[in-house]
Amino acid sequence: MDSIGLTTGASLSSAAVGGDVNDSAAFSLYAATEMRVSTTLSSYLNSSQSPVSVAPDKNWHSPVVVSVAIFLVSLFSPLIVGGNALLLGALYRFKRLRTPSNYLVVALSTADVGIGMLLPLHLYLELSQHTPRTLNLCLAPYCVAIALGSVSLCAKAAIAADRFTSLAQPLRYNNLVTHTSVKRYVIMIWTYSLCVGFSPLVWQGLHGGVVVSQCSFTRVNQRVQIFILSTVFAPCTLIILTCYCYIYVVAR
Repeated sequence: MDSIGLTTGASLSSAAVGGDVNDSAAFSLYAATEMRVSTTLSSYLNSSQSPVSVAPDKNWHSPVVVSVAIFLVSLFSPLIVGGNALLLGALYRFKRLRTPSNYLVVALSTADVGIGMLLPLHLYLELSQHTPRTLNLCLAPYCVAIALGSVSLCAKAAIAADRFTSLAQPLRYNNLVTHTSVKRYVIMIWTYSLCVGFSPLVWQGLHGGVVVSQCSFTRVNQRVQIFILSTVFAPCTLIILTCYCYIYVVAR
């Protein structure tokens, strides 16, 4: 029992570190993908051309930016994958850790493992000026990344709501947060995130677009980018801030 406790403690300590990496990873991915919105939105509004033909920012390919990007991806990608794999292994190994709340952690870690594995691919797509055969092939990797990032943020919001519920409704918490209910929430999170994540392909199928010379996140229509921000990033951020502000006030 002592060895199990030590192993569990070490696993959860690593999981806590992985959790911090998860937070920075998910928000870094969204920042890396969504920061282009503000730089290209003005040109989209002032131009009559299709938004998929907007040229990428050449400053993105400067030697300093490229070096920093490669360094950060090389640093964070193994940490994200390794930390979350350790967390998933601990939750699989020890049955007593399989609480309803930890099901949300499993969803979060699973999504973050995918994000960590996709970081090198997306860095290659942004830096190599890869020429896709079709726009759909260009958008597909970004759709997967958007879906995984959406799962990660929605899971963080669900975890914040779980902590909020434990403080706001302590007597009803065990009845409200059960294995069955949390499994349903996880399924809803993945379904919703996949629908939002593949919205660029849906938009492309409905409206078409110009054949691009190179693949970049700027190929995602600006209206779709705003849709993703308004349906995932903004509400999840609001829920997280509201719940943790309440927790801070109660704990203080």
